[in-house]
Amino acid sequence: MDWKEYPIALWQLLFPKFCPVCGEILHRNEERFCFACNLKIPRTFFHKTLENEALKRFYGRVDIERATSFYFYWKEDKYAKLIHLFKYKGDKKLAEILGRMAAWEIQESGFFDGVDYLVPVPLHRKRLRSRGYNQSEWLCRGISSVTGIAVHTQLITRNHYTMSQVSQNVHERWENLNEAFQVNESAVASLPAHAHIILVDDVLTTGATLTTCALTLKQAIPELKISIFTLAVAAKYL
Repeated sequence: MDWKEYPIALWQLLFPKFCPVCGEILHRNEERFCFACNLKIPRTFFHKTLENEALKRFYGRVDIERATSFYFYWKEDKYAKLIHLFKYKGDKKLAEILGRMAAWEIQESGFFDGVDYLVPVPLHRKRLRSRGYNQSEWLCRGISSVTGIAVHTQLITRNHYTMSQVSQNVHERWENLNEAFQVNESAVASLPAHAHIILVDDVLTTGATLTTCALTLKQAIPELKISIFTLAVAAKYL
């Protein structure tokens, strides 16, 4: 072993990091979770088909250019731990890593071609203050590092505080989001004509949040093209 590597190796021996998915010790070149678990992530491959299940979620609700989700989500599945860590346990860097990983795999399909901005679904200032960051924005950062697409955080805001939707049914989710979003008029002026954005969120469930967000944007900017990316899609709603 090179002597320069010795302090690092010793530190890893004394304070090992573990994969949150399988619990195995992470090797030196593994980020946040191990290569084996990375390979086994239940990918959707939606980006390879235009008329996929993610896009169909918005049929008859709002006009979406294209949509994809990186992997399938089950509440009790071991991969749900990844979203739990970056959404509720403060590991925002994990969201960036997952966004970057997804973008590397998806970009060859042309999904990101012609897109002007990545727009994270906003959090209400109360939730943003309590959490300390917007996990969707950190997903955007990861995607941006691969694609070079700028992240736009000022286009739309969440002006109504809504309760957590985890335990709500479809009807309750829609009621919860009534008039939740507002477009920032000053930010609209800076958009190029016929701009194309990608709305980014962590998990696609009923589609209520993203639909409401997209409709709010369309009402303010009718010519705006909107696509959707989520890191995961809840399998129970497919």
